[in-house]
Amino acid sequence: MDKLSFADVAIVACGTMSLELKHLQKEGFLDTSHIHYTSPGLHQDIRELERQLIRLIKKAKQTAEKVLVVYGGKFCYVNVDEPTRLMQTIIEEQGPRVGRMQAYPVSLDRFKTLITEGVNNLAP
Repeated sequence: MDKLSFADVAIVACGTMSLELKHLQKEGFLDTSHIHYTSPGLHQDIRELERQLIRLIKKAKQTAEKVLVVYGGKFCYVNVDEPTRLMQTIIEEQGPRVGRMQAYPVSLDRFKTLITEGVNNLAP
């Protein structure tokens, strides 16, 4: 079986995920050199989270064919002013070849599976 390559993928992730993603880079699983992090803890400042997320997705789109957003669950983005506006909405607004992998506490092997599935679900 051929090794999956992430060379054509840029990742935009919450800074809280930096240890896990850097570990996957170090072990050779993630061979992308394009990982961008929002500041950790932005779930408390929704406007800043959205601003950073959009800015980094735009930056990522300039460096790679596909963009995978790695972010936590439904409580990482709760917009009380627009309760129906979800993180998925923001990501979909960024256009084709931008998708999301929902990060949550799992084993490293399961995380690898989820990130692989996330990339495979991005339109070619």
